Amino acid sequence: MPETPSLRDLLDAAVSGVGGVQRPGQVQMARAVEHAVEAEEHLLVQAGTGTGKSLAYLVPAIAHAVATRRPAIVATATLALQAQVVDRDLPRIADALAPALGRRPTYGLVKGRRNYLCRHKARRRVPERRRGRAVPDLHRARPGREPARRRGAAAARVGRRDGVR
Repeated sequence: MPETPSLRDLLDAAVSGVGGVQRPGQVQMARAVEHAVEAEEHLLVQAGTGTGKSLAYLVPAIAHAVATRRPAIVATATLALQAQVVDRDLPRIADALAPALGRRPTYGLVKGRRNYLCRHKARRRVPERRRGRAVPDLHRARPGREPARRRGAAAARVGRRDGVR
């Protein structure tokens, strides 16, 4: 198997591939992520808006996954960030890194079970339970909102909560 390009080369490719500008904080964060992954250590990073955090953690994760032939797992705290990473960042980064890696990195989305809506329970109006407390029923939603929520839940193809309004 050919050697994985250096982190600097991959970061350069990713930054130019997404039409960005490399920033010193981004390079520093990417190196810290690379070290933490290789050393199997935890890392906590705080960086301001515009640092290029997504590239700084995704590029080293992809490089490690390619080098070790093992998946990298990235967990997000919010559905909005999850959508940004999967719908915007990863496709662009994967396209940008493909020439340097010799293939396009693949990725997938796995959601926690609390982010799915049970259609059977929605139809029967059975409350779901979360940490011992009932999650508010769809039929108890604010007046005027409940029919749309029920229709959205019934129409959702895969039962994801983030697809129900």
